[in-house]
Amino acid sequence: MVRRFTGNAVGGTSGPFGGTNVPTALGCFHAIREAAAHVYGPDSLAGRTAAVQGLGGVGLEVAALLAGAGVKLTAADVDEAAVRRAQQRLESVVIVPPDGILSTPCDLFVPCALGGILDEAAIDRLRCKLVYGPPTTSSPRHRRPTRSDLPGGWRRVISSFRSSGPTTQVE
Repeated sequence: MVRRFTGNAVGGTSGPFGGTNVPTALGCFHAIREAAAHVYGPDSLAGRTAAVQGLGGVGLEVAALLAGAGVKLTAADVDEAAVRRAQQRLESVVIVPPDGILSTPCDLFVPCALGGILDEAAIDRLRCKLVYGPPTTSSPRHRRPTRSDLPGGWRRVISSFRSSGPTTQVE
């Protein structure tokens, strides 16, 4: 539908990138890289650890980009077929049960599963310093997280909707 009005659409099966998952993942990856540089310093992705929740279209692409940047990956998905695809594509990914991904110790948590999963109970389980997810997946009720969403140990919310979605830094 959009293509009827402009040639500037990137998604869709006839678009230059196929579906919207690749450009969404690429924007998410670049935002993660910038947020990690802010939190950990420049050139900070190699050797870091990430927990990716959801290995569908966007999650698997983000995981592949992170792995290509030298990030050690732990991931989970409720869909066994998605887990198998991730294991075939990402040799070193460690798969954990879906109910264990939130409490996985890591430098970065990447929520790519459907739905606003970062409610108060989920946030309390996180063991990371940085959270970044694509739009409409990470924050409760599909909105930008605010300071009041975060428990006392979390002091700063960095949001970057220019790239893809909300970023949360834990200090």
